[in-house]
Amino acid sequence: MSDSEPHVGAESATVARSWLGEAPVTPVILVVGGAASIALWFGVRVSDGLSVERSASWLVLFFGLALTGLAALFARTMRRHSLTLGRLERSEHDAKHDVLTGLLNRAGLTEALTDILSDRRGAALSGVLFLDLDRLKVVNDSIGHSAGDEVLSEVARRLALIIREDDIIGRFGGDEFVIVSTGVPAISDLTTLADRVLDALKEPAVLSDESSQMIAASIGIAFAARSEATAEDLLRDADLAMYRAKEAGGARYEVFDDEMRAQAVARLEVERELRRAIRTGQLIVHYQPIVDVRTGGVDRLEALVRWQHPVRGMIPPGAFLSVAAESGLIVDVGEHVLREACRQSALWTAAIGREVMVSVNVAERQLVDTSLVDTVRRVIGETGINPSQLELEITEELIVDRLDHRLTVLHELVAMGVQLAIDDFGTSRASLGQLKKLDMVNTLKIDRAFVIDVVNDVVDRKIITAIVALAESVGMEVVAEGVEDADQVSVLRQLGIDRIQGFYFQRPGPSENMASLLGKRFEVPEPIDLGI
Repeated sequence: MSDSEPHVGAESATVARSWLGEAPVTPVILVVGGAASIALWFGVRVSDGLSVERSASWLVLFFGLALTGLAALFARTMRRHSLTLGRLERSEHDAKHDVLTGLLNRAGLTEALTDILSDRRGAALSGVLFLDLDRLKVVNDSIGHSAGDEVLSEVARRLALIIREDDIIGRFGGDEFVIVSTGVPAISDLTTLADRVLDALKEPAVLSDESSQMIAASIGIAFAARSEATAEDLLRDADLAMYRAKEAGGARYEVFDDEMRAQAVARLEVERELRRAIRTGQLIVHYQPIVDVRTGGVDRLEALVRWQHPVRGMIPPGAFLSVAAESGLIVDVGEHVLREACRQSALWTAAIGREVMVSVNVAERQLVDTSLVDTVRRVIGETGINPSQLELEITEELIVDRLDHRLTVLHELVAMGVQLAIDDFGTSRASLGQLKKLDMVNTLKIDRAFVIDVVNDVVDRKIITAIVALAESVGMEVVAEGVEDADQVSVLRQLGIDRIQGFYFQRPGPSENMASLLGKRFEVPEPIDLGI
């Protein structure tokens, strides 16, 4: 039985509680009952037709008043009980419903879906549409959260207009909505519903300030034809399909299928093994030198995590870092790399008599983790390195969204003496205004996408020239990544690049292979002027 179908007895109880809770019941009973008792006593006393002793008339009055008092006490108790029940019902309702939209919330949806799956009969399907709004973050960041709330309310209203009477709709959290469709004969009915949702969101939402905001959603569809499917299974599968739709460009739907199921199982296995790897020390750190093109010397290296699996051998980071990021394990992985890199920096510094910098990548989950600053401070203290020997690399993508929320963390790290670099620069959409706020950054690392064809592509050369000029204007160094041949080095030197990192000089390797490179001077090809 859904929340929208209350029992008849519940309606009667609600009416009774409403009357008992609102009417001044106790005073009414006392007044009416008392008056009735006195009237009865007076009638007994004056009636000629009744032969009643005087004492008996007083007993009538006494018992009448006593019964009146008991009735009033009973009514008062019932009133308190009804108010308590009302508060409990309201509390239960609030626990299962979203305050903003009035729809079922995550807990309410999960409970309702569990009930539906347990009552499912016959061959009919039960399906879930998992919606994620594609542009709500833009609205929140550009106009404000109150405007975002208006968009959410409008989406809830439109969805309520297109679902069937037996369907259930709820706000799963944030900008996510879920539609539970029951008793559908085929998967095509679920995709038809998804098409109706996409059509319903095509029209812009007109807000209270009369501005118009476009609405779009990525939709994942999952269905349960198997009796063993649980609510958690269905919601997880639909969520995975939704992310596939978002990766495909958004404003579309994807249906969870066997391929996705196999991928999901594989990712769960990777996550399970990765937890063991962290616990048993299977993660190791390799290093790649960053060469100063002016001297050919190496005074810094980038730390890169690797997974030394006991059965499958060396697993590259691309095979497990995305799983680590999604599962939250990236915080533990990042701390391990940070501690190992700082420890190695201290050993190299002691061995060669000069400071060696290590660059360590910081993932988004780490950057928003409240413990990052404390972790960095603790690791620096434990290893004894100078804070300036540590450079933390954040990707350009991480400074595009919610930069203001992350500046506090970055300023605290810089105040500690840590160096900062922007990695993969040029691949996202960072604005000059955002770079202006990042004047504490020391280094821009140009993504290898602009380096691969730099010898032949004049556009790539112009982009790199512009990045170098921008960096010089704000006092930043520029590092080119992914450099693989001498011609690339020559052109990059001509374009004003300060440092170069890539296979041309050295592939990443274990720390023992790097010690000899710290005292080496690489031969750096001379610049080649190809024109701009």
